[in-house]
Amino acid sequence: MQPSKTTTTFFFLLFILFIAHTASAQEIDFLPEGVFSSRYELSTSSYNSVLDRSKKTDLLKELLDRNSIGEDDIKGDLAYTSTVHSFMLQYGLYDSLNVALVVPFVINKRESNLEVANTGNASHIQFASDYESAESQGIGDISLIATWRPVYSDSNDFRVGIELNGNNGQYHLSDSDNVSLGNGANDLEILLRWLVYSSESEFRTDVELAVLATETIEITEDDTDYEIKKGNNVHLGIDLSDNLGSINYGGGLKVVTSGKTQINDVDQGDNYLAFYYKLFLNFGNLKRLEESTISLPWYAGVYFEDIFIGTNAPAASTFGIKATLYF
Repeated sequence: MQPSKTTTTFFFLLFILFIAHTASAQEIDFLPEGVFSSRYELSTSSYNSVLDRSKKTDLLKELLDRNSIGEDDIKGDLAYTSTVHSFMLQYGLYDSLNVALVVPFVINKRESNLEVANTGNASHIQFASDYESAESQGIGDISLIATWRPVYSDSNDFRVGIELNGNNGQYHLSDSDNVSLGNGANDLEILLRWLVYSSESEFRTDVELAVLATETIEITEDDTDYEIKKGNNVHLGIDLSDNLGSINYGGGLKVVTSGKTQINDVDQGDNYLAFYYKLFLNFGNLKRLEESTISLPWYAGVYFEDIFIGTNAPAASTFGIKATLYF
């Protein structure tokens, strides 16, 4: 059975909700052999529009157009918010090999106040029901990360990483009473990262390339079988940063592209291209390690990321805070 047009659009919405969390690899520091670190990170993302080049289109209008429903037929507001509490434990297995475990606790919300002009139109009533307000929370997709550092010197730091994202968070294709907490599949991400340090200052350039591949999955909902094939996800980013005493500050740019999803061989039209900018500020006592031993090294930071141009991309902005302890 082919998915209905409303179901097709509904899946598109669920898919783009998680772009902000699946597009980027987990950022990890590199630890010496025998050292542990624990990190807590809180991030919140929200959006209510879709970006095509630099023009934003209201999310509700985009969905109405995809379902051939007029703007006057259904009115109101529609927005999504995702809050993630992420807990990471990392260990320096060797001086050139680190491993990490990441467990997210996710709170996802859909907020709407849709009003149907013609209450006798069954398809319009069904659309409003599909997108009524809902909230879900629980454990998201758990990640295992291994990072190898084959090159390390005063001027260069090159790393190769692999990340396995499990299928742990609840996933819904057509259940309007819940919002998915995971993407319903196992993922494999390959990461290349190159850090270049200035010999005359503390200026640093950080270039990162990540490729994410997702397995094909088969699920059954409401006595209907679905085969879901998701497109690969690629991101390329560059960050520039400098230090001012114990404060590290900087910014960067990132481009993310994702292939289309197919449900029962039907294209969902969710392929996208997005360009983001990022600003960040970190502080802590790690710099004192250059002078003496510290009983409890730590650092904390804040960051903000936003999209500025894209094609078929959610206009999502993300704010986050993080704190790391070393022991």
